[in-house]
Amino acid sequence: MSGGFDVIIDFDSNFGSYIRNLSCKKIAFFHFSLNAMRNQDQHRLRKHFVKYDNVVVISDAMKAEADEMFPDISDKFVRIYNGIDSEHCHRKAQESVSDPDFYAPYMLAVERLSETQKDITTLICAYRNVLNADNNAPKMIVIGEGNSRPQLEQLIRENNLEDKFILKGFVANPYPWIANAALIVHSSKFDGLPTCMIEALSFGKAVIATDCSTGPKEILDDGRVGILTKIQDVNSLSEAIISVLKNDELKSQMERSAVEFFDVFSGKSSVAELEKII
Repeated sequence: MSGGFDVIIDFDSNFGSYIRNLSCKKIAFFHFSLNAMRNQDQHRLRKHFVKYDNVVVISDAMKAEADEMFPDISDKFVRIYNGIDSEHCHRKAQESVSDPDFYAPYMLAVERLSETQKDITTLICAYRNVLNADNNAPKMIVIGEGNSRPQLEQLIRENNLEDKFILKGFVANPYPWIANAALIVHSSKFDGLPTCMIEALSFGKAVIATDCSTGPKEILDDGRVGILTKIQDVNSLSEAIISVLKNDELKSQMERSAVEFFDVFSGKSSVAELEKII
């Protein structure tokens, strides 16, 4: 790579070997909980981070992790939320959908099918509990693809949920589905700052999420905007879903809070913070 750049922004934090000798300002984004990385990765991560002038982490919890894990280079780390262009999301939500499942009541999860990080397994088991409590509960739709699909499909079959728990795979435009969902559920073992949850707030959706180490707690304002449940706890997740489905007043309050809190994650705020470090 030749020079001639004022700033390089490495949004996936994997460009380090190409920019070591460049004299321009170098900024990396890091999107995952640092505590979730294996211990043997920490030394490698430190060697990687020192190549940059700044490393953007996407939640306050991640910034705290970085400060504790790498105190000697803590001045490099800056928290900037993933800014959401809500106008774009809402425009895309107006596009038509031909899938018949869209026109029946459903709950929605937007996640990769990767059980190393995500936890659709717990969501499947929790949904089975939901149906045991109310067989007329809305379907559960999952948008996303990944290498855990075969094992998840097997678990769905074992629980006789083929017609109720539906893995849609990749959907180019998920925004109509988010806007139309009765409830958004996010089940994960660890995260950074799940964009789909922030987008759900922009649509005024009630959101339930597992309280993994970084991300959901900040997005849901420590449980004041949505409901946080224990990680990999089937009963906790199913009870939260049932409570929202059965309590219209609670659901309406969560939807109002979502709209009010969304501005924290607006694109304008994030751009302004990035401009400061540039």
